[in-house]
Amino acid sequence: MDLVSLSSPVATPRAAAVARSSGWILARETWRFFLAIVATSLLGKALSEQAFGFITLVASIYAFGQVAMDHGLGTIVTRDVSRDPSLERPLLAQAMGYRVGAGVVVGLAVLAYAVVRKTGAEQAWLIGVAATFPLLAPSILGVVFLVRQDLGPVSAISSFTQLLFLVIAWVGLAVGIPPASFACLHMVRETLGPWMLGAWASLRHGIGPACAWPAAQLRGTLSATSSQAVTTLAITASTHIGVILVESLAAPGALGAYGAAFRLTNPFSLLVASMSQPLLPALASAWHKDRPKFDLLIRRALGLGLLAGIGGVLVTSLCGRLVVEWLYGGKYLAPGGDAASVMAYAGVAFGAICVGAPATTALVAIGREKSLMYLVLFALLANIGVAWWLIPSVGPRGAAMGLMVAELLTAVVACVTLLSAMKEREDT
Repeated sequence: MDLVSLSSPVATPRAAAVARSSGWILARETWRFFLAIVATSLLGKALSEQAFGFITLVASIYAFGQVAMDHGLGTIVTRDVSRDPSLERPLLAQAMGYRVGAGVVVGLAVLAYAVVRKTGAEQAWLIGVAATFPLLAPSILGVVFLVRQDLGPVSAISSFTQLLFLVIAWVGLAVGIPPASFACLHMVRETLGPWMLGAWASLRHGIGPACAWPAAQLRGTLSATSSQAVTTLAITASTHIGVILVESLAAPGALGAYGAAFRLTNPFSLLVASMSQPLLPALASAWHKDRPKFDLLIRRALGLGLLAGIGGVLVTSLCGRLVVEWLYGGKYLAPGGDAASVMAYAGVAFGAICVGAPATTALVAIGREKSLMYLVLFALLANIGVAWWLIPSVGPRGAAMGLMVAELLTAVVACVTLLSAMKEREDT
């Protein structure tokens, strides 16, 4: 077997285990993407541009809020448990306790945003979103499955919650619920998934949801995760900041057009990021114990990423307008709010992500978190600067251009930094 056992982490995951985990992720994300496209098409056709934009805003709030709660713990705990399996239970219990507290803080921030920026039904639903964040703490238990390269259950849960999302969307449209009420789609999906994950981790591996006060072990990890936390926040902010900037700087309804393109391209970017996750424990272990294997894994990952990226750029550039017309029935193609042109720039960003995701994962695995942190912070500033400058004149395309610049910068510099580190290692 590739695993020592299903109840203990692997010291050095074999290439076959990493490939199997990537296969599970690919199957899961392909299924999720299909369901997401169906739901997006249904909602995009039926709802007004403003209502569709609000749903996109809720999705971005969840994405950013969960990253803020994590403080980079998921990545660093995965790495530390891969190196020392005896740390698994205490670190996970303390991490979950920390995430409950962080969820309260994030919820208060969302509550403040709802009170200041929204009114009526949208405000009420954002208050409900704020209340759910402490309930997302068990998602840290994904580490249990990741370190064992046992991602089948995670894929099943994720696929089920996405299917439930589609079913609720269809029922909501059929009975004619108020437009803002579709925020419940994200509330149900994001809250149910972590608790199903915790139940399955308990049944399959005997490690269920448990909270503990952050002790010296976790405080040391939190200190080590400072750069990783900033890095992850910056990456997520760079991905989703366009939603906030378009809402603030563009004409009314422009967020609907941006969301129409963003909700089609972002799942592909998430797929690439998800498929890079199994690389982390394998690369972290191989860097210290089997460096030829490290070289093999990262070179294969970068090569596959480059091929996938080129394909993504070609598809979004050549077929973007046809996709928007087919999925949305001709909506979101007006001048100044053209989702197809937004998709073309987002496709270039996706191509850069395909190369940048394995490179940045490798930088974390070899302990170059601070270098990565400075890189993504600079890329975020570049993203905001370009978008802030262009959105008033070119609309939502400006946000996509900012994202494109940020991802290209991240990919190029991350690859150069990684290759430099590998060369330094060979010379020592």
